[in-house]
Amino acid sequence: AFDFVDDNINIDPATGFISGSANGDVTLEPFTASRAITVGTKPGTSLGLTQAELNNITAGAGLDFGQASLTPANTGNIQVTAPITSTGTGWTKLFLLTQGSVTQTVGSTVSASELALIANAGVTLTEAGNQVATLAGQTSNSPGSAFTFTNSTNLTVGAVGAITGIVTAGGAVTVTAGGAGRLLAVSNG
Repeated sequence: AFDFVDDNINIDPATGFISGSANGDVTLEPFTASRAITVGTKPGTSLGLTQAELNNITAGAGLDFGQASLTPANTGNIQVTAPITSTGTGWTKLFLLTQGSVTQTVGSTVSASELALIANAGVTLTEAGNQVATLAGQTSNSPGSAFTFTNSTNLTVGAVGAITGIVTAGGAVTVTAGGAGRLLAVSNG
């Protein structure tokens, strides 16, 4: 496992690579307390990585953005700001982990075999073009925080790494597998 802690991480798409083991994960998290993370763009005011940079990461156990369990909080809100995909990369599992919220801007879809979301202040990923096969997550550390996810393909709510199912502390859970004939399955383990 590799853990990179910095407020700005740059991976040269032509020559830079981060390679974890086939069974390890790669974690990217900010150094400054409560610094936001953007996945898809690099606005400069947050820890951001582009799809071109994500293409050069190999992480057999998963690509992790943020840290949901540190005190004080090192990860602020996470926002997907451009379409991202695991296709053509060295990872299939994506973990977005924060004490804040996880959201996405219009058109900024997520495509990954497995997606785990831990966001104490709630999850709102409602772009109709999201394409995830297995979803897991929690907002259970913040009472009333909702978990909302929309997918365009068949979807299983199950286990992603050590995270199983969707857990909230009284927050609403809304999961949609969009389109005619789409299947939403819930796995018991």
